[in-house]
Amino acid sequence: MASSARDHQMFSARGSARPDQVEGGPPGFSARGAEDAKPGTVPVDVNAPPPIDDEADGEVLELEHMIGFTGKNLDTIIAHPRLSEVFVKSVGSAVVVGDLNDPHNQEFLRGHDMEVTALAVSATGAFIASGQAGTTHRKGFGAPVIVWDFETRRPLLTLQGHTERVNLLRFSPDDKFLAACGQDLLLQIW
Repeated sequence: MASSARDHQMFSARGSARPDQVEGGPPGFSARGAEDAKPGTVPVDVNAPPPIDDEADGEVLELEHMIGFTGKNLDTIIAHPRLSEVFVKSVGSAVVVGDLNDPHNQEFLRGHDMEVTALAVSATGAFIASGQAGTTHRKGFGAPVIVWDFETRRPLLTLQGHTERVNLLRFSPDDKFLAACGQDLLLQIW
């Protein structure tokens, strides 16, 4: 079967293995979706945003509960040093403060834009530190460390310095210093 000039142009411009596959689309999704659709079906654009429900009156769904732990990163699930029923873990780009006695009692600390790769809780339990993988959302691939107030669950500091993922975080025994090691082979002490 001979290919048309349009197909050849699409193939050479994108470097795709299949000239009829849409860039960014799933395998088998055709650039000629409407032409390939079976009678009685509506072609679907997988890259289109989901439809907005006008009857929702601007309500936003709030995350209530999160389960799971990959174990991919060391020390990303930690028992609180003073409260035996409380734990801190990372799930994606969120830090979760949970209760062992009630799995639905969770609070989500959101401030990272990439996967949280390191966690630490201070010896007094007053502070949580979280570090992330290097961001792809801002120039420079920064990997910030956020220090959270445990009581208020609000960020106190955002510490810059690492350019790649943060691998390890540790508070000093008196809670005055925080050390961070990163994949960029730097040791930061704040």
